[in-house]
Amino acid sequence: MHIALLRQRVSGPGGAEATLKNLAQGLVAAGHRVTVYGAGAGSDSARPLGPQVEFVPVPVWGGKTGRVLSYALNTRRLLSQSQVEVVFSLERTLGPQVYRAGDGCHREWLARRAPYLSPGRRLVQNLSPFHLVMLWMEKQLLTNPELKGVIANSRQVQAEVIRHYGIDPGLVRVVYNGLEHRVFRPAAETERRQLRQRLGASWHGRNSLPPI
Repeated sequence: MHIALLRQRVSGPGGAEATLKNLAQGLVAAGHRVTVYGAGAGSDSARPLGPQVEFVPVPVWGGKTGRVLSYALNTRRLLSQSQVEVVFSLERTLGPQVYRAGDGCHREWLARRAPYLSPGRRLVQNLSPFHLVMLWMEKQLLTNPELKGVIANSRQVQAEVIRHYGIDPGLVRVVYNGLEHRVFRPAAETERRQLRQRLGASWHGRNSLPPI
């Protein structure tokens, strides 16, 4: 199967970039053809994905509002010229079949932020071209009848997109962010003992408190 993965920023230290890389490589290992549509020059952006993952550079321009909108529109144009069978987006875009809401629900974020703003700043937020575009994009994406599934990385995000956009709860699944256990793991007892000695800690046991 030919699967398109959409994400503006492809390389970087963020969680979304790590998710994109792991997902792309996992799908390739499962026998699928994977094409990533991202902003930026092809060779530099595609390098972290690995040689078996195809990369299509998407033209973007302007500030942050222009980049969001131009990426969505240009990605849709490029996809219409391709033979992709499934479109999986990790970005607020137009018309994917599967969407990973890794950036949360923008409508909910604005609602939670508003009470802490002054009346003037609240008005600026409500009239902000960036927020208006983000809200429009989010609504277009989550109310699209072609949408087959939404992946939330927490139960909170799952509840928010269902509440704000009336999505069938059966379409929204929670898949928590992965953890690289080869890197992030409990230290062995010998390592913990050495660390306590280095820090000058004389207490022992998990439930013991350090001396005050």
